[in-house]
Amino acid sequence: MSLPIWIAESVKYGVRMAPEHAIDSLLQFSKRNVDAAAADLIERVQERLGSLAAEPLLHHLTAAPPRAGLARIVLRILVLELNVQRVEGLLHGATPAERFDFFLARLSDTDFTRRIWRDYPLMHAECHRLLAHWVSARCAFAEHLAADFGLLHGLGIQADLREIDEISFDAGDSHEGGRSVAIVHFGRGQSVVYKPRAVSMEARFQALLDWVNAKGFEPRLRTVRVLDRGDHGWLEHVGGGECDTSAAVERFYRRQGGYLALLHALRARDLHMDNVIAAGEHPFLVDLECLFTGDLNASQADSAGDEALMRGLFDSTVLAVGMLPFSRPRTDAAGRETSGDVSGLNGGGDSRLSAGELPQWVDAGTDTMRLAYGRVPVPASANLPRLYGEVRRFDEYRDVFLSGFERMYRLIRTHADDLLAEGGLLETFRGARARHILGATQTYNAFLWASCHPHLLGAAEQREKYLDRALSRQKGLALGAEIAASERAQLAAGDIPIFTADADGTCLIGGDGRVIPGALAHDGLSAVRERIAGFGDDDLLRQRWIVECAAATAAAPDLDSSPVFRVPRDDKPVHRRSGSKEAPDAGTVVGHAIEIGDELIRSALRHEGEVGWLGLASVSGGGWQLLPTGLDLYSGNSGIGLFFAYLARVTGQDRFHELARDISYGIVRRMERAISFGRREGRQNAILTLGMSGGLTGALYFLTHWAALTADTVPLTRLIDDVAPGMEEICGADEIHDVIGGTAGHVLALCAAWSVAPSHGLVGLIGKVSTHLAERGVRTGDQISWPTAQFDGLALGGFAHGASGIALALARAARVTGDDTQLETARAALRFERSLRDEHGEAWPDLRPNVPWETMVAWCHGAPGAGLARLALAETLGDDRSLAADIELAARMTADYYEAAKEYYPVRNLSLCHGELGNLDFLWSVARKTGEGDLLRLAENVTAAVLAAQEDYGWICGVPRGLRTPGLLLGLAGIGLGYLRIADPARVPCLLTLDAPAGAL
Repeated sequence: MSLPIWIAESVKYGVRMAPEHAIDSLLQFSKRNVDAAAADLIERVQERLGSLAAEPLLHHLTAAPPRAGLARIVLRILVLELNVQRVEGLLHGATPAERFDFFLARLSDTDFTRRIWRDYPLMHAECHRLLAHWVSARCAFAEHLAADFGLLHGLGIQADLREIDEISFDAGDSHEGGRSVAIVHFGRGQSVVYKPRAVSMEARFQALLDWVNAKGFEPRLRTVRVLDRGDHGWLEHVGGGECDTSAAVERFYRRQGGYLALLHALRARDLHMDNVIAAGEHPFLVDLECLFTGDLNASQADSAGDEALMRGLFDSTVLAVGMLPFSRPRTDAAGRETSGDVSGLNGGGDSRLSAGELPQWVDAGTDTMRLAYGRVPVPASANLPRLYGEVRRFDEYRDVFLSGFERMYRLIRTHADDLLAEGGLLETFRGARARHILGATQTYNAFLWASCHPHLLGAAEQREKYLDRALSRQKGLALGAEIAASERAQLAAGDIPIFTADADGTCLIGGDGRVIPGALAHDGLSAVRERIAGFGDDDLLRQRWIVECAAATAAAPDLDSSPVFRVPRDDKPVHRRSGSKEAPDAGTVVGHAIEIGDELIRSALRHEGEVGWLGLASVSGGGWQLLPTGLDLYSGNSGIGLFFAYLARVTGQDRFHELARDISYGIVRRMERAISFGRREGRQNAILTLGMSGGLTGALYFLTHWAALTADTVPLTRLIDDVAPGMEEICGADEIHDVIGGTAGHVLALCAAWSVAPSHGLVGLIGKVSTHLAERGVRTGDQISWPTAQFDGLALGGFAHGASGIALALARAARVTGDDTQLETARAALRFERSLRDEHGEAWPDLRPNVPWETMVAWCHGAPGAGLARLALAETLGDDRSLAADIELAARMTADYYEAAKEYYPVRNLSLCHGELGNLDFLWSVARKTGEGDLLRLAENVTAAVLAAQEDYGWICGVPRGLRTPGLLLGLAGIGLGYLRIADPARVPCLLTLDAPAGAL
């Protein structure tokens, strides 16, 4: 049986206590210390409160010693001693449990325990510090309770100090010398929440809720009574409850939508699931400390530039509030990077597993008791509404949520002048203390847990070195050293670090009392004013889209669950002479591309001169997430920039050229920062990755086309010169190999770059990298394939992840280097792919694990991508009958897919990756090459079906629910580029095969 070791006070982080017998018995080791601290606490309270220090109050104050902290400090040392005694044969007993009991008896031996305290000198110091903080914090609570008790009737408390039933201490994190939130329960169901810090922010927020209710927000938002006492305060306690009707659930989510708009306006953060209570149809927000957050001053260091850009893009949206579903990276207690969604609109089920692996005791209560790590069940959250005992989830109520969001957004916009006026309601927040979250509580908890390892508690020097690791954090901030020093001091004191700032101030105040002037670039109040002033129609559309995407990620469907739209067949020619090789109604098709370009301009996010977008991306482990765009071709700025560059070329319109130019400048700056980081730190920056999904390949390929379109080759040649020395090492570490995420995609980009900026050095680099790629293949007879761990060791066919794309990369490398051995390797890869066909001649099966189909007709996996590869290979391999047969088969399979249904054409989505515009690139390419009439008619009719689907359903992207996303392979940029390819293939090269610019070598 495995049970987690952290005690009940840590339940909110997904851990619970091991069996009472094992833990409580071991903690008797520190009983003298606890008893002494309790006696000190009673003496101090009696001295300060006099007759008010009644026995019931004293009992509640001492009933809950800091057991989690004691367990963190003591248990691992005692279990280590237990195991040493077992190994040395010093434990008596016939069973593991009896030997454990024998060890417990030894803990009553004064000499034995004195030796343990002596061997671990810091354990005593840590216990003393922990208990001293416990006494001080409980004394402060008792004084505040006694002084304020007469005022609590304003919060609904009709009782006296003798009627306290229970005090739930440690209802929140421990800060500032062991102080934490407490809930005081009186008779007759009366409760009140105590906070050992200022509650002015919560009090003023309730006044703001009264204001929005008075301005007409419906359904009205319930307020919470707050007693502000300066350095501490009291709040009405809210308990959960179920909804009684479906309409009540809808009102709950309409209110939550309104809250999201209001919190976005106030630059709120940290609205996670434990900060929301669903009380019937009313959502109550607790711990509203993270309002009016200003931006921290970023460092000028190269490594911080991209972090600041990504954070700036993210923070400009409603995602930053923390309410919408979003998976965030965290560090578990074992020091491993994990991710988990604890957002305010996630969870709510009866059970779930912890996001990360937590420490657990295995065989607790025996002499083999030991520590292990694993995900454990955690209590259900109370943040989502229930009806008839069942949780009603956010994605099911997206529309009513959006209606509440829009209503509040428009209310704020309509009455912005009242809010922003001199002496207006926003001014009341001056001096209110706002909290700034600089690290996840789980990460801090993991650090604290590790800081009490027996090895560290036995040697002061080692523990100091460990604590110094805290100083390696916050490098991305201008005053990161000062902030990290405060973090270290707070962690050394056993606290979760906390940082605050006045809503109208720029000083950051650490929980250790340290004041850091100028830590914020601007004060939160000014930032809120700026945000509200920027409310408008375009911003509302952008924020709505983000909510819709978040709802889709909450449902987390796979691609195969996306609907197939059935467009009725109309085999009439599309505004052109049937059988002609000219593009169908080029003006109309380009017009759609222009509309997409304008939409991307509207949805762009700008931060300190940089431009970017938020887009939906699949994440490891399954599911989808909204992320800022990187530099890659697949979904990042390089792919979007390519679309704008060619849209400008085809249309001649300056606004598209200007945005492409801005993207190019940003890519150059980000690559320079990444390269500088690598040189300074001696390790690779995360941007310098390969393939269509890699930043290095994306930047190289985009700058190649930008150089060809603008005749400015300097950024391209500079990038090649900068990265060439480390390219072999980067490619040598590649274990993916394919076009999407590996060396094959990078070889194709290098070959395109050589066509624009040829040099002997580049030829040599292409030769070395392509040789490495060939050598990583597995040869079987006259065939070669590239298995990868990414697909459970399977070798795939097709373009994106399989042999078609790798064969094209090797063939193009051979064309540059003149190395015919690479041509033979390319042919061997094609022979492997042909061997995958079944007995019926079905080509290009989709061999990926866990897909529900045997074959897929798409660029990424299937005939269209393989056909495009072979059309491109024909330029290098020449007259090859096998290639011609493959192209014919790919065309037939693609045609059969569309002709299978006589009444309609299937439209999955419009994307290049696994949608119709990727397939159309192949259909138009092969039809124009061969002049075959049936293929030309099919290409034009599928094009008509795509245009009809767009008219009826909008831009259906290749992501859950077809939602808009900006990128090239799955999103709007790719749809626009697909239209440009149909309209003007002579000027717009095939980017699905990473072709060189038109007219290049």
